[in-house]
Amino acid sequence: MSLLKEKIKYSFYEDYITGTPFKQMLEQAKNFCANSPFGLELDMDAIEQMGSSAISPSGFSLQQAREYVYYFSKLKNC
Repeated sequence: MSLLKEKIKYSFYEDYITGTPFKQMLEQAKNFCANSPFGLELDMDAIEQMGSSAISPSGFSLQQAREYVYYFSKLKNC
């Protein structure tokens, strides 16, 4: 299965490290999925210093990860 072939939308942490404030990033991401049902996933490797398969010194803070999950889980299409 190909994400492009199946027309599955996705984004990466690197898409958001442009100096955009976190709250603005959430709004931009919300527009990405606003009009259709979507699943919510947060790869633990995207959280800085998270004890996962590949600990990284950079990424979302734990607080940002929690805000991300809270913000999107409240949307009716999630």
